[in-house]
Amino acid sequence: MINPLEVAKYFIMRAYEDGREAQITNMKIQKLLYYSQCLYLALNGEPLFAGEIQAWRYGLVCPPAYKFYSKFEAEQLPIPNQESITNIPS
Repeated sequence: MINPLEVAKYFIMRAYEDGREAQITNMKIQKLLYYSQCLYLALNGEPLFAGEIQAWRYGLVCPPAYKFYSKFEAEQLPIPNQESITNIPS
């Protein structure tokens, strides 16, 4: 299984590559992780990444990714190093 941080980095990279104007924030990453986990599980019968998604007061959260990106608060997340994107299914 993939590390949820690698999945988050993939989404951030794609948003920058596509030239989208919308900000990619920690909250948006949390939603993308939740939807990708659900879709992958429904299509393949197994989770995309290890770890649980928890229901917190303001929404669903993948704790390792939330903790990693929490220092940015509601700010735009920086573009990750492309070499760190590994083992992402196409």
